[in-house]
Amino acid sequence: AGERRAERCGRGILAQCFIHGMQNELDGCVSRCPGAGCGAIIAASCARRTPCRTRARPHREAMPRFSANLSFLFNEVLFLDRFAAAAHAGFGAVEFGYAYEFPAKELTARLAANGLEQVLINTPPGDLAAGDRGLAGCPGREHEFAASFATAMRYAQALSCPRIHVMSGVLPANADAAQRARHRATFVRNLRFAAGEAKEDGITLTIEPINPRDMPGYLLTTQGEAHAIREEVGMPNLKVQMDFYHAQIVEGDLSTKLRR
Repeated sequence: AGERRAERCGRGILAQCFIHGMQNELDGCVSRCPGAGCGAIIAASCARRTPCRTRARPHREAMPRFSANLSFLFNEVLFLDRFAAAAHAGFGAVEFGYAYEFPAKELTARLAANGLEQVLINTPPGDLAAGDRGLAGCPGREHEFAASFATAMRYAQALSCPRIHVMSGVLPANADAAQRARHRATFVRNLRFAAGEAKEDGITLTIEPINPRDMPGYLLTTQGEAHAIREEVGMPNLKVQMDFYHAQIVEGDLSTKLRR
């Protein structure tokens, strides 16, 4: 985080260095860790009613922020109880794949009761039992996708969720190059339509390459494919998720890909 300079308020404040855990009595609002060679900025909120006047230098690096994926975490409790479990574990934000079986107002109530932010939902998958894993790249099912995306938008608006992950769906078994190209073209058209709809509400869409071991036949498997589709769609509110788990299985070389 960037360094903050403050006028000394003359009030002693006890602060702690997050590197060494050392506590230091401050004569004012900002000091440095007394640990040998540390020099880390340590700061605490001033206890005075009138806060010290500060001026901040620009942040050089953003700290990573983590959300709990309730589709995978806290499975020892029922889904609606996972919101409280996430908050108790210290999370301030959550995401999940599918929760369309629950009314949006129930999910909103759980978020509010636990002080959580919803940061991502997936589009409805279609018929999971029949093998669907999204509809956006399925030729001949464009009307189904449009209806499912309208549902996702309704939930995103209700949950104040800024992102929707649009799932492409899977290819037919033993799909040839022509079939793959047809599915890809359908995906591009549907993404362009969906991004236009979402843009009006300030919602960002994401696409995510998924490894074929966990989801055989999924249309999108590599970061390169995903970014090529993003560029072809040409909408500023379409982004690519980089899931390290999937990227490592399919491509490896994570540090290089992260720098890109």
